[in-house]
Amino acid sequence: RLLQNTALFIKTDFRICGFKGDTVTLCLDLVEAWYLFPVIIFELEDRNFNVWYRDFNASLDRVSYGFYLNHYNLTGNRDRFKVRIQYGYTRKHEISYDISQLPGLPKWGVGLNAAYFRNRELQYDTEDNRQLFYKNPDEFLIFRTQYQVHATYRPGTIWHHSFSVGYRHIQTASVVADSLNPQFFSEGRNENRFFYLQYNGQFDRTIDRPYPFRGYAVDIEVRKEGLGLIGHRSRTWLGSSLLYCLPTGRGHGFAFNLRSRVHLERQNPGFFEYRALGYGGDFLRGYEYYVIDGLDFGLLKSSWRFTIFDREIPLPLPSWPVLDKVRRMPFQIYGQVYSDHGIAHDPHFSGGNFLADRWLGSVGVGLDFRFYFDKSYSIQWSFNRLGENGVFLHSQFKI
Repeated sequence: RLLQNTALFIKTDFRICGFKGDTVTLCLDLVEAWYLFPVIIFELEDRNFNVWYRDFNASLDRVSYGFYLNHYNLTGNRDRFKVRIQYGYTRKHEISYDISQLPGLPKWGVGLNAAYFRNRELQYDTEDNRQLFYKNPDEFLIFRTQYQVHATYRPGTIWHHSFSVGYRHIQTASVVADSLNPQFFSEGRNENRFFYLQYNGQFDRTIDRPYPFRGYAVDIEVRKEGLGLIGHRSRTWLGSSLLYCLPTGRGHGFAFNLRSRVHLERQNPGFFEYRALGYGGDFLRGYEYYVIDGLDFGLLKSSWRFTIFDREIPLPLPSWPVLDKVRRMPFQIYGQVYSDHGIAHDPHFSGGNFLADRWLGSVGVGLDFRFYFDKSYSIQWSFNRLGENGVFLHSQFKI
């Protein structure tokens, strides 16, 4: 299980090879994953497929494209190298390298990351819990630069610690502060630059981590933006996540995920990245068309999941040796019944957003499609407390 949880292998099987006296010989059959992923980028930049399709008429102007190279095991020591060159909606150039084990210090690792983003459109406000965008096809409206160095510490297979220090510079065109939202950075500024410190801790005792049916995991995040050296930004928050999986039998069981974030500094930080629910993985199923901004939030996702299909699918690929590792694709289908609940606290920009400081809930059923262990798509039919329902698509394609 520990070997499978590394995501370095697509097959990990034990078998008894023989007996000799009171000695049993075990053999471990491994099939390594394909570590090198050169990928053509075609990504929707909206929060989910439904928003892109319904609110923006599936416009290709909201798609990013380019080239993405990711090597998960560059030198055979689970060191990861990534290069991304992207155009379209978001112009992005990124490079990173992570060493999971330092020579002579196997419990410690280090990593570097540098990224540069540009957009001709940005979200400048929220009204009725819908994002408001402004676009200028002739001018870039927002520029973002980030550099980060981090160290990791793994005392064993359960605990994982990460310590990061970084620098960010965000600048917008003058029209943002002058006309669209003077509080985008607060106090009418059109740029912000700051250093930040971050700690992430993970305690993971789940079985089959990409889609566990047994065990529990705890994630903790502490981040401080603005160290008083440069810029005007100052934010400190504590985030946490608790995942608990309770099996009800072979191939089915309950999953509960409790997520939260609390800001320790309560002053108005400006609208930029003033996000609570509806962004990334912090969303309630059934509220995909809405965003709830705020300083703090609490979210509980609960579901009962069951296995429908679990097989290896042979793929009709050419008989090239380089394709041997992906010639048979592990493929699973899971069903689920779920209920989500959450609330976001918005003390600064809640006017005109009726879902802030309000208990939200939803129920639904869905199907999860998983292949190569760590890549998945979901189709869900959700009902929320506003009396709305719909079919929603989600992806967690981890490349």
